Amino acid sequence: MQNPKLLKLKRKFRRNKRQIGITAFVLFACIVVAGVGLSFFYTSGSFSGTSSTITIPEYAPIINGSKNMNQNINLSNTITNNKRLAPGAVGKFKVDLDFSSVDSDAYYKVYFDRTNIPNNIHFYVDKDLSSELFSIEGVQLLENSNKTAEHYIYWTWEYSDTTESNENDSLYMNQEINLPFVAYVSQNVERHTVIVNDQEKPTGRINISGTQGSFNINLDFSNFDSSKNYKVYFNSDDVSSGLHFYTDSSYQNEITNINGTYNGSDSSINNTIYWKYDGGSLNTSLYYVVNLS
Repeated sequence: MQNPKLLKLKRKFRRNKRQIGITAFVLFACIVVAGVGLSFFYTSGSFSGTSSTITIPEYAPIINGSKNMNQNINLSNTITNNKRLAPGAVGKFKVDLDFSSVDSDAYYKVYFDRTNIPNNIHFYVDKDLSSELFSIEGVQLLENSNKTAEHYIYWTWEYSDTTESNENDSLYMNQEINLPFVAYVSQNVERHTVIVNDQEKPTGRINISGTQGSFNINLDFSNFDSSKNYKVYFNSDDVSSGLHFYTDSSYQNEITNINGTYNGSDSSINNTIYWKYDGGSLNTSLYYVVNLS
């Protein structure tokens, strides 16, 4: 018969060995996922007696239909004004972040790499090219019913008749231009954003139907402790040129966006938008984006 103390030591060694193996697996999973791109997740686990359980939340953000966090946009394929890819061209593309397979809150940021594109190409939040952007940033909470964070990006290759601009433009004329971008996604919500119609995310959609009506855009700035300028843009060109927005129910004061200032104290700002459609009856969802400065 073996010594009882020796048996106890052997059982303790086997239990510790099993726990060490599970811990190593968790660390390996974190390293593998982090190595795919700029995407990070956490795991949770517990050990009780001789049984061990590990819970690994699903974490597979999809960017424009792909798990690849490093992608390219061919600007030639996104031109909207029938110009060739040269000064004067205007275009639009989308960056969609799908969080359907992410079982946690998430923070995201998308960076554009300007290393190999003309100096005079600029990117904007809106079709009027009034709010320039350099990156996309937002929060996608697990509780949000809409699991996709949509972002329309507008761009233009501005014409400037200076020696420096002409020299730089000539480097890219008659070529395809691929715009690289990198998506950073993390469960660590590094920065919170405005709450729009009870959802903490900067973009979304509103359902509209019929020939005219109204909808509310409620902006909650309780995540901020200082004043902010805001603009809310609507992507009406994807619906129809016959869709118009107004600040009044008599449809007299037409607008293309909502803008104002959060003063740092009154956290909730409600805007009622009236709309009218010239081309018959609508039944669609309207994209919006909130831009803060």
